[in-house]
Amino acid sequence: MSSFDAFAQILTFIAFGLLLARARILPENAAETLNLFAIYLCLPAAVLRYVPGMRLDLSLIGLALTPWILMGATLALVFAFKKPLKLSRDHVTALLLCVGFCNSSFLGFPMTEALLGEDAVAYAVVYDQFGSFMLLSTVGLFILARHSGSALGFRPIFARMVRFPAIWALLIGLTIYPKEPPALLSTLVDSLAASLVPIVMVAIGLNLKFRMPREELAPFAFGLVARLVILPIIALGVGLAFGMP
Repeated sequence: MSSFDAFAQILTFIAFGLLLARARILPENAAETLNLFAIYLCLPAAVLRYVPGMRLDLSLIGLALTPWILMGATLALVFAFKKPLKLSRDHVTALLLCVGFCNSSFLGFPMTEALLGEDAVAYAVVYDQFGSFMLLSTVGLFILARHSGSALGFRPIFARMVRFPAIWALLIGLTIYPKEPPALLSTLVDSLAASLVPIVMVAIGLNLKFRMPREELAPFAFGLVARLVILPIIALGVGLAFGMP
């Protein structure tokens, strides 16, 4: 599948979700149900599909560290432009979450496969699980707790990480999962993994709303430039520094 086909497929499924939402065919909690199905079944299956047989080397350390470095850059950027852009507390929290984190699994896996081939998806899994997921489970929860004014302890962070199915799938995929699983298991895993993109994109379409007050345009534009221009340049520098292929 080409990158154009991958983008077209993603946009098509989002459009399906928008149409279903407008027609009010599905129940109100349909998006939440679809997301839970993807998190507990499709995402672990995708991890098991791509990780076994992955070549381990030192560049993986740089790969896992990249999201953390980008989060540090996001913190610096947002607080540097807080006063010039007159960002409110809500703006700062939203920018830290939306710029500092990315959908490196639901969107990242299919796009990596389309652009770099199936063998590269295993490295996207490392980026997602050891980088994005752990970052979200620690720094992300801290940002939300700080915004709401609530306390955050170690126990809820640890519990969230232990309960996340994809982490266990990653550990199994790196240790005991066979490189050539039985046909029935392979078919089941492939089918669930293939359903990840349709299910998640439809769920996104169900929740998507195109409304933005005028006062939100400046923070929105800043977030786009940071996420799509500045952070990719920093990520490229990190990759070169760690000798990533």
